[in-house]
Amino acid sequence: MLDKLKLRHLEAITQEKTDYASLMVDIYGYKNNWLGKKLMFLKLFSKTYSLVEELKSIDPAKIEFDPETCDIKYPQNIDTITFAAMMEIHSLMDSKQNRDIGDLMAEQIAIACYSENNEGNFDKDTLEYKNFKTHIDNSPAISMIGLYNHIYRQVLASAKMWQERFLSVQVEDKDYENAGGKRMGQFNIVTTIKNIVMTLMYLTNKPGSCLMH
Repeated sequence: MLDKLKLRHLEAITQEKTDYASLMVDIYGYKNNWLGKKLMFLKLFSKTYSLVEELKSIDPAKIEFDPETCDIKYPQNIDTITFAAMMEIHSLMDSKQNRDIGDLMAEQIAIACYSENNEGNFDKDTLEYKNFKTHIDNSPAISMIGLYNHIYRQVLASAKMWQERFLSVQVEDKDYENAGGKRMGQFNIVTTIKNIVMTLMYLTNKPGSCLMH
């Protein structure tokens, strides 16, 4: 039954006062006319309330991704997505925008998984991307939260791996040093990449930077 709650429904569910009216209309097709109020209101309200309470009783951070019940292909290794896509995901994780949490999750999933489900790299301005994100919005909330958690953990693991890898790199080249190479340190590509990785780690681990964790 929880499959009736889609990712786009999180906005109505996470409001200070749950918007049961819009959920009843969207999930069960409730019609707010005389007949609907007379015959269906109490029944559909009760069903909607039970669904919402069941979802609220689950800790979202503990929802695991189940590939068997998800029709969206996901990257086995998050590092296979483009650098631009990874930067976009980190930017969204650090977002201070007043946006619906479900919409933010859908966008991160769409960016991370776009190339696994469509031709080419993601481009937010294309119709293909917009249609893909809409498909995610209309997918079961439980399944999408699990997929989001899976992607989030992959992003964290990737950032940690690259941090450790680049921080351990030391280049010793006597000829380079004798030629004044130390003075070029500010332009060193390894230093540049280290700075990028450290920035990503800062954004990812800042208090309040993550949506669900």
